[in-house]
Amino acid sequence: MQKIGNGETAVEQLPPAAAVNRPLALLRPLLRLAHVEWEAIDNVPRIRLEKEPQGRLVIRPAVQDDLEVLWDFLAMAAYESDAEAAKAVPSIAKYLVGWGRPGDFGFIAEQNGKIIGAAWARRFSADELTSPYGDKRLQRCRSA
Repeated sequence: MQKIGNGETAVEQLPPAAAVNRPLALLRPLLRLAHVEWEAIDNVPRIRLEKEPQGRLVIRPAVQDDLEVLWDFLAMAAYESDAEAAKAVPSIAKYLVGWGRPGDFGFIAEQNGKIIGAAWARRFSADELTSPYGDKRLQRCRSA
């Protein structure tokens, strides 16, 4: 059980099935190895996973109408309080100001019609590559 909320309004509920299943799913092959390869245990115990709700996951390209969602996720990634705060910090805002220019692309993850994630990238011009990236003369890729 996990407690959600504080005081009189707090409720206890079981953790989501995924939170229970992921560690168990990792444990299963280890137990199999311990039995078959290492002969450390006599048999493998049966581990039953919790039934997880099945929702349709859709990953689609981000479009101009998703801009506010992208700002919300950028604010989260930058540890800003909200999108407006992220827009006020030039070193953060540069990742979305003027979204939709050549070289910008992104994806939106939706489950059961609800947006649950976003990822995007922007190709910066050489003139835009300033702190924290260094300057144009700085070598960015090296292989030996």
